Amino acid sequence: MHFANFSCTPSAKKQRWGPSQFRKLGTALTALKKKGADLVRAGLASGEVGKKPLPLTDYRRVCKATLLLGPSSEVEGAAAPGVAHARHCTALHVFSVLGWCLVMRCDNVVSIHTKHLDFSDDMLEVGVNESKRHEAEEFEYFRVSANPFFPFACPILALGVHFACEPSILTGGGPIFPMRDAESTLNRQLTALFNCLKLEGFGSHSFRKVTTTDLPRRTMLASLAF
Repeated sequence: MHFANFSCTPSAKKQRWGPSQFRKLGTALTALKKKGADLVRAGLASGEVGKKPLPLTDYRRVCKATLLLGPSSEVEGAAAPGVAHARHCTALHVFSVLGWCLVMRCDNVVSIHTKHLDFSDDMLEVGVNESKRHEAEEFEYFRVSANPFFPFACPILALGVHFACEPSILTGGGPIFPMRDAESTLNRQLTALFNCLKLEGFGSHSFRKVTTTDLPRRTMLASLAF
């Protein structure tokens, strides 16, 4: 493959790259990224990358469906067998609601621990370690508030129902999603639910894309959770 003046050709001998090769590759990739941005600005290419952001109306449908799910549930008239195991129903609901309210990647949501949940006045503080490289770093806390206008999407109610159905989570003091391989399990269940609701092109990252990634979430208005 060839990028501008940089070329990479297969060789029978293993060659170790030096700093100059990495600089050339970085320059080539930056140029490609800039060209792509120019095409998007000119209206000649689509700027959509990955999963689409989930509209608020569809998010509410997902929240309501996950809270009402059972092992043999029906969602808006469509049979939903296997969408969620009985003990995973409340977990899927919490996973969806917190993913939207915290505007976070699914791996950060499933890493939330019960000992990093605390109340400050009338808001719930959720501690999350967003660092991929330094897992021992101090947790950063984000605040979420109740949603009395649409209880199906209320993070406080979602956690309350989840802990009421799984009291061992609180007594054991572990992660809020104690099932094995929680990220893969919940992503698979959510994908099945999207298919059941006929929502195409969406995934768990759609919750994070509802707004800009660099939004200062500490000062998020409560209305964003509605």
